[in-house]
Amino acid sequence: MAYALATSYAGASLLSGFNWFDGRDPSNGYVAYQSRNSAEAMGLFSVDESTGVVRLGVDHTNTYALNEGRPSIRLESKAAYNEGLFIADFLHMPPSHCVWTYGTNWPNGGEVDIIEGVNTAHQNVMSAHTADGCTQSPSLAGLFSGEQRNADCAVGNTNIGCGFSPPASDTSSYGDGFNAVNGGVYAMQWDSRHIKIWHFARGEIPRDIQRKRPDPTGWKLPEAVFGGSSCDVKSFFKDMSLVININFCGDYGNAVWGKSDQCNDYAPTCAEYVGNNPQAFANAYWDVQYIEAYQLSNRTAAPTAEPTTTTTITSFSTTTVTVGGGSPKTGITTSSSVPKKPSATEAPANPAKIDRFAYLGCFGSSSGFQTFRKAKDSADMTLKLCVDACAGSTFAGVFESQCYCASALDADTRAMGAEEGGVCDHACPGDRREFCGGLVE
Repeated sequence: MAYALATSYAGASLLSGFNWFDGRDPSNGYVAYQSRNSAEAMGLFSVDESTGVVRLGVDHTNTYALNEGRPSIRLESKAAYNEGLFIADFLHMPPSHCVWTYGTNWPNGGEVDIIEGVNTAHQNVMSAHTADGCTQSPSLAGLFSGEQRNADCAVGNTNIGCGFSPPASDTSSYGDGFNAVNGGVYAMQWDSRHIKIWHFARGEIPRDIQRKRPDPTGWKLPEAVFGGSSCDVKSFFKDMSLVININFCGDYGNAVWGKSDQCNDYAPTCAEYVGNNPQAFANAYWDVQYIEAYQLSNRTAAPTAEPTTTTTITSFSTTTVTVGGGSPKTGITTSSSVPKKPSATEAPANPAKIDRFAYLGCFGSSSGFQTFRKAKDSADMTLKLCVDACAGSTFAGVFESQCYCASALDADTRAMGAEEGGVCDHACPGDRREFCGGLVE
């Protein structure tokens, strides 16, 4: 038995294959979901005619009162599914959003959150929400690579459910880290026994996925697994639709505002910040290459001669960046508290993690790293010295003796592979065993 493509949502078919939800947000978010006509009039979505990439965004021009909500998009697939393999390729994701599935008569039909995070979160949360009686069995141990959170999947009074965080090695599962490596693929396999979730950064996507002949038996361990002996999948998950949205605040975001982050430095409440700062959401959009639904067929999976994944190099917060054109033509080693993944070429022999920062790889910018500011210049520069200088920032970057800090990456800054000249090979002045950027000829 192998998986065969049943439905492909891409380009215009993504827009027509989903219902445009425009009701009140079920999670009490500060958001005003728009119908397709309204969203089109407001310029909230577009389709790239040459690539078919669909961009789904939010209003980032106007301010809104506390009783209004920022205009956004929530799409729900017209088709409801029972089992299958679901694969989505995103080039870019926004903050505070979800990709999930849910069944009718919630929570009896179940809900699986494939991608979820809020506020300054830099790590994905994968969770399941069910009616009473579904728990995570100890027998699932060894079947997943992620870090298990709560074990009781029942919604209860708090709707926390059961869930997983990605393994520490996955530094590009969410937010800026995901975007900086040109996005990647999330996959969910749903059969009669388990629901499994994988994340593959851009340089790790299995060949069989790229060839539209996915075979999960050859993939790495999933990051999350639900079901097993103490949660009958057929009983707790049924007739689920696919959902993609961009939400603000809500029960989850409001609960952690200023508690697990420093968001209250910007505004007393989440709604006040979102309503009064439209410019903060210019980067709040999805770029969707495709969302595909596969069903089992009678054909046998074809063997794959080459490895199913490319070289995997994950780390937590130092990124080596090489400018990919324009001026100046220099490289820069950036660090960030955002989980990210380096490019698929590991030229630098840099530590995987320094304090709360993780190594990201060799990055380039076509506009000179506009979001970075110089924080330090030292003849004894090391990665640690730069990380310390950027302690309050999200990213730290090094080029030779110079240290740069940034709170965000712009669209022109991204991970680079060797084929793009993305090799950062300049030794750090203060530690010749480390590399601090490189030079593009």
